[in-house]
Parts: sequence; structure tokens; C-alpha cells
Amino acid sequence: MSNSENQDVLTHWRALWNNLWLFNWSIFFSFCMACLSLTLPVFMLLVYDRVLNARSQETLVVLCLLALGAIIAMGILDFVRRRLLARFGARLQEQLEDDLLPIQPSHRTHAPGLAEGTKDLDRLRSFIHSGALRHIIDVAWLPIFVAAVFLLSPEIGWLAVVGLIAIGCVYAFGWVISSHRLREVRHTTRDAKKNYNAATRAAQWLQGLGFGAAAKKQLIASRDAARSTVISAADRTTAIDVTLTTLRWIMSVLVLTVGAGLVLANQMTIGGMVASVILMNRLYFPFVAFLKSLPNLKDAISDWQAIGRRLQDVKRADGTKNRVLNPESPLLELRDVEVSGDLDEQPPIVSATLAIERGEIVQITGDFGAGKTLLSEAMVGMRKPCRGLVLAGGIRLSALSREDLGLHIGYVPERLAFLKGTIAANISGLAEHGCSDRVERAAIGASLHQRLMCLPLGYATQIDEMGHPLSRSDLHLLALARAIYSGPSLLVIDEPAKALVSAFAAEGEDALKRFIGSGGSVVLIGRHLLELNVPCRHYHLDRGILKQQPEMPQKTITPVVAARMAAQ
Repeated sequence: MSNSENQDVLTHWRALWNNLWLFNWSIFFSFCMACLSLTLPVFMLLVYDRVLNARSQETLVVLCLLALGAIIAMGILDFVRRRLLARFGARLQEQLEDDLLPIQPSHRTHAPGLAEGTKDLDRLRSFIHSGALRHIIDVAWLPIFVAAVFLLSPEIGWLAVVGLIAIGCVYAFGWVISSHRLREVRHTTRDAKKNYNAATRAAQWLQGLGFGAAAKKQLIASRDAARSTVISAADRTTAIDVTLTTLRWIMSVLVLTVGAGLVLANQMTIGGMVASVILMNRLYFPFVAFLKSLPNLKDAISDWQAIGRRLQDVKRADGTKNRVLNPESPLLELRDVEVSGDLDEQPPIVSATLAIERGEIVQITGDFGAGKTLLSEAMVGMRKPCRGLVLAGGIRLSALSREDLGLHIGYVPERLAFLKGTIAANISGLAEHGCSDRVERAAIGASLHQRLMCLPLGYATQIDEMGHPLSRSDLHLLALARAIYSGPSLLVIDEPAKALVSAFAAEGEDALKRFIGSGGSVVLIGRHLLELNVPCRHYHLDRGILKQQPEMPQKTITPVVAARMAAQ
């Protein structure tokens, strides 16, 4: 492994190392707390074996003050270590967040989102702040309490060890019988949530078509299935929790019984017996809490590994910034590309050869569910192919940074999403130094400028994540303006809507001609073939196979025909 690759792998480990002093101090304070927690059993031992026999009130007062001081010190140390862990998690997130934010979603994710790259980091920070990490730290000091029990009585010490083993076995058995049920809970709960969200979004037209009762029945059925699975899993976990609690009480009774027998045999003092019971409770509580924290620890380790992989992607992308595309190579080329869908039963898309040259229009058609969106996502780098190569200017898309790829390819997705802010900010992609002239030129090229001029605030109109209060047609034009703002050489449009068809057919046609004439290319992916007054190449997706169709004759499309085709 080269030095640069080694640095990439150790990026998140370096961030951990930089802040490890906070974690080390929290461990030190935890050790001090573990030592101070021996105060109560020692206090009880001295009271029963010394103070009561000597009947000395002065000694009792001194011991009481010392015990109170130790308990107050424990509270202060607990507060300090919690604050240290909170700052440790916050500083770790702060140092890694800047690199994780630009990360794009995985090839099995549809919607790009900046938050996708920080989900693992948020969960890791929550784990560090939670009590699970404290329980994991505290379990390291169990040998101290085991040794203390052995000092009081070897018999009770071995009984404590047997109790720890029994509790561990019960928990392991419960984990084995519950893990499968917990996976079912996640699946059924996720499906019920999806059904609920879908029914909520479609509530208006479902009621209008008279499907409300049937949709409600289906929704209730999915929620009942999820609820039954949750109850079944909860029954198992509850049984395990009750068993662990019962076992702890049984061990306390056994310790008290054995201790009393040793007292009767003059092999142990009453104070030693009481101290043993207290130590046993102090021994079992952190151990049970540790066992219950193991699933959180497993998830935290997975999140940490995912952060490392994401940071490797960031460094790999940073090392490929400002790559110069080969002007002699096609703008976009697909070589034996195979793209898998999100569902196992969904057929892959296989493209033998597709080379998009400069200054041409390529139309790709296919029936519903043929995989057109999957292919468009592979073209713009949102979805990683399972096999084959996707090249832009002779360079793999995976070797280009997101910034360079965005400058080369503009994308209008089928599912529109926007950022809360002004229309101008959405067109420029929230660029810090967004140029108003470029924003206006992009709006003109998308046939949106005149519509925006009719708004009271024009380009300063505020919209939310769904694009409100703009109309549906305006939102499609806004997505087109956003795609061409950076001046890409290739424009990929997934499922052109009626507004986009009209823009190409009427007022935006000159802009389309200028885009093609300047060496740009356009890929139109939809169910219907659009008739444009410029030459086009036509491909069709049939059962996951991309096939080239006979050359299209050049035709002229009118706005009326465009509206009719878009409405089909």
C-alpha cells in the first residue's frame, strides 16, 4: 500500500487520535469512580465490624463524613466524564463533518442529499453521548469488584463468577432467538411506514376515485402485521430482561445465604456479609448494562467503518479534481454497462455500446419499469454500474470529482427536489458567488425567464423543498435552468414533462439549437419519442437491453402536437 493510500485509510483514525486525550481522561475518571464506588461496602464493613462493636459515635461521624465526601466526589467525576465524552463526540464530528458533507449517496440511493454522508457520523456521536459507551467503559473495572469479593470470601467470589457466566449465557441465548425476529421488525416497520407515506401523499385522489376504503384496509393490514411482529419481538426481549433481573435477585439471595452460613460458621463477619451483598449488586448491574449495550457497540463499529470508506471516497475524489477531458473522445460512452436495480427481482439494464458525440441529440425510450431512470442515474454518476465502464471524455465517471462531473453533465431527474431559498439560489445551486447574469441566461435557455418576471419578487421568490408556490410546469423548467446553469456539455433529461416538451418545441427551441450548435449534446429519456426539427438517434430499452433503432427522419413539431404527446 502506498503512503497516500495509507493516509486515506487513516484519515478518520487521525481524527480519533487528535481527540483521544478527551476519551483517555474520561477513562481515568471512570477508574476513579470505580475505586470510589467501593466506599459503600467498606463503610458497611467498618460500621458493622468496628463501630458497633466499639460503640464509638465519634468514629461513626468521621466515617459518615468520609463516605459522604466520596459519594459527592463520585457525582462530580461522573459529571466531568459525561461532559468529556460529549465534547469528544462533538469534536470528532466537527473535524470529520467538513469532509463527509460533499459525499454523494451510494449507487443504491435514488435521491442525492448532503445529509446522507453524515448519517453514520450522527449515529456515532449519539452513541458516544449515550450511556452505552459509559457502560462499556465501566465493565473494564469489574475485576476490581471481583477481587474485592474474593478478599472477603473465596466462596462468595466463586459464586459471583458463576453468576456472571450464567448471566452471559442467558443473554447470548436470548440474542440468538431474538435476532431473527428483530430483523423482521425492521422490515415490517419499514414497509408499514412506506405504505403510510404513500397513502398520505395519494389521499386526495384515492378519495376522489372511491379507493379510500380499500386503501385504508390495506394500510391497516400492513400496520397490523408490523404491530404483531413488534409485539412478538418485544415478548422475547421482555422475557430475556425479566430472566436477567430474576437471576440477579437469585444471586443476591444465594450470596446472602452463603454469607449467613459463613457467619454462623465463624468464617466471616456480619460486616463482610453485608459488604459482599453490596459488591455483588455493584458487580452485576454494570455487567448487565454492558450486555445490553453490545448491539449499540456493533452499530457504532459499523458506522465507524462506513465513515472510513466514505472518507476514502472523498480523498479519491479530491485527488482527481480538475481532470482535463479528452476533446477527441465522446462526451459520454457506455461500454458493456450493467446496472442493477434496488429490488432483487428487478432485471438489470445491459447496454452493449452507446457513444454520445458532441452536437447530437439521443432519445432513449422504454415502457414503464424498463429501467430508464436507472440508466439515467448511471449516465450522470449517481449509480455505480455492476459491470462495464461509463466514460466522460475518455475518463471514468468514478475518477471525476463531483464538481468536475457537475460542470460536464447537467441532469434533470424525474423526481424533482429543491432547496429552501430563492429561485436564483436554486438555479445557481446555492453558489456563494452566483452570477445574476448566468442565472438569467440559464432561465432564458429554459424558457423560464418570462414566467419569473410575472412574479412580484421575480428571481428573489422564496420556495420550499417541494418547490411551492411554483406550478408543476414551472418547477420542471426550474430544474432545466438549474441543469444548464454551469454550462455543461451534456444534458440528460429523465422523463421530459409537458413543460419541457413545449420549451423545446416553442420558445426554447432556439436555445436548444444554440446548445447543440456549440458542441453540446442532449439525452432525452422517456416513454414516448419526441419529434424535433433536428436530427436524432433513437435507442429503445426492451427487457433491460438497450437497442438502437432505425435512423429517425427529421420532423417539425408544433406546440399542439407537443402538448398531445406529453399528455399521452
